[in-house]
Amino acid sequence: MMRVWMIINILLQLVRTRMELSDIQDIQGTLIDDQNRFIIKSSGPLNPLHGYIYINRSYMHNKRFYSPEIKTSYTMKVSQNKSSTTPEYVYTRTPVHDKVYTDLRTGGVTEKYLGKYHTRILKMFPSCDGVISITSSIPDSLFTFLKAQSTVPYTKYILASLLLLGEGADIRIRIDYSGSINRLILYNRDSTKKFINVPLYVRVTDTATGSIKDKYQSEVVETVNFFVQCRTHPHLRKQGEFSEPITREGFLSGKFMNSARFLIQSYIFEFIQSRSEYIEFIRAVYEILDDHLTGESVHKKKSSWRRLFNACFTIKDDLSSEMAYVMPFYAINKRLSLYRTFPLQAHGQVPTPTRVPVYIRQDRAFSRDNNEQYSNCAESAILGLFYCLVYDEHTNTYTTAHIRSASSDLIRFFKVYTAPSDCTDMDKHRLWCTVVSDLEDMQVQYRIRNNNIMSGLINIYRVIAGVTGRTLELSGALNDLHKLSIKSVLSESDTIYIQESIKSLLLPICTYTSIRIICTSMECTKLANGSSDIIGNVRIIFTSTAGLHNEVCLMIQDKHTKLTLITDNHNNTQIINELTHLMHTYTGINCFIVYLITECINNEIIQVSSGYAHEPYESINEISALIRNQDNSSVLRTFLCKSINNIEYKSLFILAFLTQTLSVYVPYNNNVLRFTHNLIGSTSLDDTSIRNKILYGFIYNNNHKVYYPDVEYTSTDLCSISVHEVSYIYNYIMGLSVVPMVECLCRTVQVSRPGTYVYNILYGNLQSEVFIYKVVKTGCINQLVSIYNTITTYNTDSLCINHTVCCWFTYICIHYSYKYDYIKYIYSIILSRRVHREAVNKMISSGYIKEAAYNFKMARDVLCTGNEYNRIIYEEMDRVITDTNNQYTKHKNGHKLVF
Repeated sequence: MMRVWMIINILLQLVRTRMELSDIQDIQGTLIDDQNRFIIKSSGPLNPLHGYIYINRSYMHNKRFYSPEIKTSYTMKVSQNKSSTTPEYVYTRTPVHDKVYTDLRTGGVTEKYLGKYHTRILKMFPSCDGVISITSSIPDSLFTFLKAQSTVPYTKYILASLLLLGEGADIRIRIDYSGSINRLILYNRDSTKKFINVPLYVRVTDTATGSIKDKYQSEVVETVNFFVQCRTHPHLRKQGEFSEPITREGFLSGKFMNSARFLIQSYIFEFIQSRSEYIEFIRAVYEILDDHLTGESVHKKKSSWRRLFNACFTIKDDLSSEMAYVMPFYAINKRLSLYRTFPLQAHGQVPTPTRVPVYIRQDRAFSRDNNEQYSNCAESAILGLFYCLVYDEHTNTYTTAHIRSASSDLIRFFKVYTAPSDCTDMDKHRLWCTVVSDLEDMQVQYRIRNNNIMSGLINIYRVIAGVTGRTLELSGALNDLHKLSIKSVLSESDTIYIQESIKSLLLPICTYTSIRIICTSMECTKLANGSSDIIGNVRIIFTSTAGLHNEVCLMIQDKHTKLTLITDNHNNTQIINELTHLMHTYTGINCFIVYLITECINNEIIQVSSGYAHEPYESINEISALIRNQDNSSVLRTFLCKSINNIEYKSLFILAFLTQTLSVYVPYNNNVLRFTHNLIGSTSLDDTSIRNKILYGFIYNNNHKVYYPDVEYTSTDLCSISVHEVSYIYNYIMGLSVVPMVECLCRTVQVSRPGTYVYNILYGNLQSEVFIYKVVKTGCINQLVSIYNTITTYNTDSLCINHTVCCWFTYICIHYSYKYDYIKYIYSIILSRRVHREAVNKMISSGYIKEAAYNFKMARDVLCTGNEYNRIIYEEMDRVITDTNNQYTKHKNGHKLVF
């Protein structure tokens, strides 16, 4: 019985679909009433485009999982595995236990409303799998009630009533307690007809015992009562704090996401699955409104009903003018598909790892044990790669027709998901598990019950061969790769063979006729179970029919695999131009639906032109004000920027918070603290690479243990992380003001092992120049002393120290003519003549030898003071710099050298 239930649950997850833009466009032109007079108003609340944007642009996803009013339920504890030589952690995420913070219940009017509102979000969007969803196995949930056989005839009227209550209509929906069974009732205007008359008991099956019983729908009662109370709430009335905005500035505050209107429109779009169902729902709204406009009524009420009717509907003769609002948006989506030559157009479209359940192939079911869930990094990377391999650029769809021996699960996946989309949601991740998990090939290396693919080139190669039915055909290449994996060092010829082997794997299953493989940083490794494998970066360049190049990089590391999109903005020029032109067509139009559309277009331009990974920098600038003002509008504004699922995006937010609060203690009810708490909790922390990025900010703020008590972690666990993995974090640190910048750098040195890649940040060309520029410009030589003292205290590697000081000296000489105290200080700590030579070489390679030579001569009196050694060293350096400058000038070709 339990196995049957699990299979049915999987099928329910797979068949739930949402309406497409083409359906929405058709709905807007559909005649609603029997006399064929009315259509829905494009700017009105019945336009399903509202829900489409709320769900597909992840507004509701962000609201459900990251709102500061909600406490995400998660823990990360140190594993009790004593045999492991490195720290291991157990991450547990339980969305069903998410709850609203208790302090909202005792606050003012606004806090109490927000507490009730976010409680409703949790109840209406339980999202048990960590992805936005209204489905629930809870027997008294709204979803269960609306799908119950006894409720179905009234479902459209219930949803219509809730929507009208969200619009402020005086809908007299109520609970009738007079009979033996409580019922949900809605009469027509003169009480001669019941729109709704449904018992508040639903027959359900107890999953534990298998017995059938009637369950009272207490959650439904609470939901109805909430919407009834919202009708008259001052914050939701016209021009109220959370009402529909009438200016673009009001829209960008994001406060409309705290309205009952936003909640019910999102829910309805998730609940209704087809064009025909939505039209029936619209007709239910029309029927209720028309009933209240018929016959005699109090003038004031009739006026309010008429205003609402006019906001929802308009005559069919207005179709052209109504569609003028939205037709450009529909048209651009069709046109953009013509320009698409590659399924991945922006970083946000690359599948992001999430937590998925264990799939048991024999049972065709998923395990219900949450402790067995895992982060699917390798699986996500393989999925992203398959997006590229099976994409047909001529039809803008996926196809497996060219893969003759594809597995039935692979074929089914791309029959369910037939075209590229903006993101990979949980349903896709789960269905993809049925493709790559628990394969028959016993040589595929998994971590948990034939799930959780281990990160290794050969292992991933074998998975791809398995799902495409080519394991036997490629057995020779697999054997050769295994022989290479046990070598101590891979030669250039080995790397070339690996490239050819990968090409022989991918080209026959690729729709593109030309692909190029480039392998870099190839190394032999051991997987967690001791199997030999290979790690490194695999760049795959696809060439379209029109000759356009699109590139992805499969980054295979120890314990982590990631697919990245290497963007070529030249390919997207036409798309950007089209989107920019569309933005101009909406200039001067002020209505809510236009604000939604233009925000979608603006975010699309950002994605296509610069990539999703760059978006956090704009939002981080708002965090200081957010902390200072205790205002969550900046958080809500962030929710408008698309789904918050990018790891770099999350880690930068957490880092920004922790580095901007170094000198203050943040109270537990601070909105941004709670926001970052949810960012951490909604990330797969059981993946080492992801965990290190998300928690890297812990290095800099000792209060992290107080701020995030559910995380059992120490900053020393970050010692081995490569600077290349977190280079974007250091770029952010270099953007801080001098004092926190130096404080963060000092802390980095303190927790880093001497000689590790972390020190590259101190003597890298760009970082050194930025560092010296800031220190000198602000006159903070004490900060220079501070970082130098920290380096010498925590690092015994003299070569590393010399490199660092050399870079500082170089940029001091190049750029700052009169800051002789800085030149003298750095000059005094140089430890060997060899470093002097390196400094000269830096000056030469930078192309600024002339400026450096001049500044160095001007500093002669300062640098030659003291002992005879200083004078000897100075004269030697001066001679080298002068000679080099003369040679450089003589042979200069009119451009600067780049190093």
